This record gives sequence, C-alpha cells and structure tokens, in this order.
Amino acid sequence: MNTDKKGLYFTFLIFIIGVLICIGVLIASEFDFSKFSTEQNIEKKEIDLIIGDTDQFDFIIDNASINFTESPDDQLHVTYYESNRVKYEVSTTSSSIEMTQVNSLKWYDYIGINFYDTSIDVKIPTSYTKILNISTDNCVMDFKDLYNLESIIANSKNATVDFDNVTVQKDIYCKTTNSTIDINYVNCINLTVITTNSEIELENINLTGTLISETSSGVVHLEDINADVVNIKNNNGTISFDDLISPNITLKALNGVISGNIIGSKVNYKIISSATNGINNLPEYKDDGTKYLEVTTSNGMINITFN
Repeated sequence: MNTDKKGLYFTFLIFIIGVLICIGVLIASEFDFSKFSTEQNIEKKEIDLIIGDTDQFDFIIDNASINFTESPDDQLHVTYYESNRVKYEVSTTSSSIEMTQVNSLKWYDYIGINFYDTSIDVKIPTSYTKILNISTDNCVMDFKDLYNLESIIANSKNATVDFDNVTVQKDIYCKTTNSTIDINYVNCINLTVITTNSEIELENINLTGTLISETSSGVVHLEDINADVVNIKNNNGTISFDDLISPNITLKALNGVISGNIIGSKVNYKIISSATNGINNLPEYKDDGTKYLEVTTSNGMINITFN
C-alpha cells in the first residue's frame, strides 16, 4: 500500500471513529441537544393568570419567539425559560399585561453553544372573546388554532409573523418590518398584512370584507383567496396568485411581474391595466362588466388568466 492510500485509509478511519463517538454521545444524552448548551442554568417558569378585562398585551422581548394557542381552561398560561443572564418581568393591571425581557448578556456570552428552548408559550382561554392586541420588539409571533377572539392586532419589528388555522369574529391586522408574514387557513372580515423588504405568503383565506397586503422588495404570493375586496401592493417585487375569488381586485407592482389565475369569467370584469416597459395580456381598458379589476406594473409583465 503506497503512502497516499495509507493516508486516505487513516483519514477515513478517523472519520468513522468520530461518527461513532458522536452517535454514542447523542444516545447517552437521549438526543436532548439542550444538554450540550454552554449555558446550563436554565429554569422553566410558568404563570397562570385570570385575564378578565385585559385588553392589552405587550411583550418587550429580543431574540425569542412567542407562540399563541388556546388554553385548556379559563386561565391565561404563560410558559417561558430563564437563565442567569436572561430573565423576564411580568406586570399586570386591570386592563393590561406586560412581559419584559431583562437581558444582561455581554458580547462574550454569545460565544458558545446554546440549544435550550427560548420560546414563550401563551395559551389564551376560550372564554376570552375580546381583541388580542400584541406588540413586540424583535420577537417572532406565531398564532395557531385560535377560534374565539373578536380581533387580533399584531405589531412586531424585524421578526416574522405566522398565522395558522385562526378564526376571529372581526378583523386581523398584522404589521412587521424586514421580515416575512405567512398566513394560512384564516377566516375573518378584514385582513391587513404589511411588511417591508420581505415576503408575504397568504393561503386558504376566507374573508367577508377586504384583504389589504403591502410590501416592498419582496414577493407576494396568494393561493385560494376569497374576499369581497382584494388590494395588493408591492414595490420592487412580484405578485403571484392561484385561485383568487373576488368581485373587486386591485393589483399594483413596481418593477415586478403580476401573474396568476382568477376564478370567474373575464367577461364579467371591468378592466383597467397597464404594464409600462412590459408585456400585458389584459386589455388596457374594458368598460363593461359588473366586477372590477385593476392591474398596473412598471418594468414588468402582466399575465392573468380566468376560469
């Protein structure tokens, strides 16, 4: 065996031994990655509250995520994790609940490996049928399996917002910056979705009122949308959609393509369209029809079909 083959064999042997050691360590830790964290002083905390007349929730938190789901009883349950350097303060009044992250991390504390759970779980009682008004800083928000609220107002900064399987009696308002918004299986009257420099994904939305969606330098994608009014605006990005149902549609893009499929007949729509410096498969003006469709873009293409 020559020297090159011996070196290759030795390297392969070391690799196999390393893999076996890693597997052994994972088995010994029961595949609990949090045991490898350099920060080991982690404590799970739980708070149970009767929220009564509460109508304002404020979460002033960095680098965490908040998950909102239904509570199994008539109390608000908040579960979170604290370490020596990251703690939380919770204050309540008759009408508000505020949760603030107290972060004493230094730059060198970010050196290391941390796998422990940093999420905050908030369970909303089904008896709470008022407006859920959430305000956060740099904190991911996830709303899932909520059915009894009057409305949801979600404001975040530099963090994603997700809705999945949510029904409210009135409206949902969602705004963030520089992060994506993903909304799936939502029923309400009016839905407003606003972000900047990022993507908006809306699927399986059923509204009796108006859908408003705005972003810039990102992609807007709609799928299986049914609303009385649809108003989509995207600066420096594309708008795409599948199976859009609405008698009143306005789509506006700047430097982007607008393409998709509308459920219905083209004959029934009054159409106003313009694609500056691009191809347009719609008539620029069609004045007959009981429904309304306006589509405009610049430096892009319009390609819309009907069925």
